[in-house]
Amino acid sequence: MKKNKILAISTCDPEKTAILLGGYSYTSGITPRRCKCGGAKITGKKVWRARTHQSEELLPAIDKLLKQNKVKTENLGLVVVNIGPGSFTSTRVGVATANALSFGLGIPVVGVKDGEKEIKDILKVGFDLFKKGKIKKGILAKPFYDKAPNITSPKK
Repeated sequence: MKKNKILAISTCDPEKTAILLGGYSYTSGITPRRCKCGGAKITGKKVWRARTHQSEELLPAIDKLLKQNKVKTENLGLVVVNIGPGSFTSTRVGVATANALSFGLGIPVVGVKDGEKEIKDILKVGFDLFKKGKIKKGILAKPFYDKAPNITSPKK
């Protein structure tokens, strides 16, 4: 089974949550690190205003995007995630989801730092790192926050 699909996730801006599905082709070899790969081709995209509902909406949106494009999770070969900067909760939701998918599917995850990039740019940067062999399975993406979390005491 070919693992030639890429899922890109960007949740750093709750006003513009985005997921993108892309694919790549092999010209030779078994893995992208050992072959000449074509560029990542975008096959599906969803952008929405999640605001405070990212943790509830992200996984169902990913599932729907995969189904609309007739892609099974077993076909995913890479997860790319925007690691920030961004709001604490928004960034955490995206990074935790990407790391969980990476771990559960046994595929690499790439963290791309820059909260202002468009989702297609995040996918391209992550895929380029993957092609160069700079990404290894089992290494988690780490979030980058623009400031320390503001944790307050519960109201009585």
